[in-house]
Amino acid sequence: MVSRSTNLQPLMCHQQLWPWLWSLLGVSLCFRVLWLHRIPGINGDEAWYGVQVQRWLAGGSSSFLTPSRLPVNPMLLVTEMGLLRFVGPSFADPGRLFMAVHLAAALLCSRLTWTLVRLCLNGARWQPLLYLWVMWGGGLFSLSTLIENLCVAKPALFELLRHDPGSGWWFLNWGRNLVYPTESVYHALMAATWIAVLRERWLVALWSAALLASTHPFSGLQVLLILAAWCAISLRLRPSWRVPLWFSGGTVSLLVLFLSYNLLFLGLFEQHRELVRNWSVKWTLDWAATWRAYLPLAAIAAVRCWRERGQMDRTARFLLTCWATSFLLANHDWFVRPHQPVHFTRGYIWMPLCLLGLPMLEGTLLWLSNTRRRLFCGLVPLLLAAVLAVSDNAAFLVQYAQRRAEYGFFLTPAVRDLFRQMREHDLRGVLLPPNPRLGYLLAVYTRARPYLGLAFNTPSFYERQRQMMDWFANGQGGPWFSIIDYVLVPRVGGLRHGSADRWREVLANDEWTLLECPRAGVSE
Repeated sequence: MVSRSTNLQPLMCHQQLWPWLWSLLGVSLCFRVLWLHRIPGINGDEAWYGVQVQRWLAGGSSSFLTPSRLPVNPMLLVTEMGLLRFVGPSFADPGRLFMAVHLAAALLCSRLTWTLVRLCLNGARWQPLLYLWVMWGGGLFSLSTLIENLCVAKPALFELLRHDPGSGWWFLNWGRNLVYPTESVYHALMAATWIAVLRERWLVALWSAALLASTHPFSGLQVLLILAAWCAISLRLRPSWRVPLWFSGGTVSLLVLFLSYNLLFLGLFEQHRELVRNWSVKWTLDWAATWRAYLPLAAIAAVRCWRERGQMDRTARFLLTCWATSFLLANHDWFVRPHQPVHFTRGYIWMPLCLLGLPMLEGTLLWLSNTRRRLFCGLVPLLLAAVLAVSDNAAFLVQYAQRRAEYGFFLTPAVRDLFRQMREHDLRGVLLPPNPRLGYLLAVYTRARPYLGLAFNTPSFYERQRQMMDWFANGQGGPWFSIIDYVLVPRVGGLRHGSADRWREVLANDEWTLLECPRAGVSE
């Protein structure tokens, strides 16, 4: 006789597998499979993790700070080292390794999002459909711009995301953030923190928040302020909803440690203070972008809050706390000097509103499915709403496919070959690149240090850029040039001046030549 538990095992395996399959579909927004081999990283500090992994595994010196004096993301660093040990040198390209971590983190974030959706619904019947809407949903940017184009006699599909901050690259909705490798990790940690709070797993919430706070200054501050706000608000709720006293103490301690490190300790370094001044950019979320991004979700969430006023459950109150904290941070220019306010959006305003509105949408779907007549009458509006919901992300993917050469940091075969030679000869020192992007990738694939890298990670970037352009144009140097050990010049065209005649050719291929300064004592 077969026991009942044995009969239930296939069903349990089936129930555990489906969330991962749906998560794979939901995360497909970030699968840039066609161009993975050419994209070592597409933002800020990303390529620096490749530097740390290579040096760590080679037994060389390593730093726990990125070029912008921020802590290296421990999750990415440890994961990359483990992958490199497991897959071996054949897969050791930093770019491909980083993207492998990206896809793993994106899938984890997608799976955690599935859990968040489940916690906010009353049943599981419509969870897959609503989950895909959470992952792929957006706002009204495409629709409003389409109407604007038709009114001013422009092509209907002309620049549909031109009103979306950064042409969509600030990722105001949730799922699109998974296009960025680092954001995949940050959003997985944020989702894990929210889930832990909703399930009252306080130690997990503290650990997730601590990891996020150690890897990113904006999202780290955001998650700690959300937890601190919830600790304060819970004091006014029923006793069974209040957070433990030790959790409140842990949250405050993490916040004090975070502020002490980022404001006091890092503030001791002049280079970091200069970078902070560079970050003091008024990248704000204007009201036009706000209503385009959040109006539909805000309306649905507002209806629910009005219906349940005075009777709102603990989950809804926590989501409101997440929304209010993130919204105020994204508009902190109302109160203090702005430091990239839009950096606090990243789907962290959109997601709480979306989760708040899920029970309303679930109820609508249940009502429509009660009778065939209702389903038939509501099918067309439902399909139109679905198309509208994903229109922003669809427009973003089309834009990305059409302009992929404009995004990211790419290596040509010739540059990759020269970097390989530099790595094999173990060349070290300071290299002057002909453009910042080559300098950015130089730090990943070789042991040399670029004089000029990414704008927000390079102190005095624009001054250094001017110095670089002056030297390559007319050989004009200065005191700054005394630290330069190598210069990378194109083989065709070369230099427009003869100031490098005394330099020695160290490495070369068909497109590039690496010159060494005569005074440089770096051995090959």
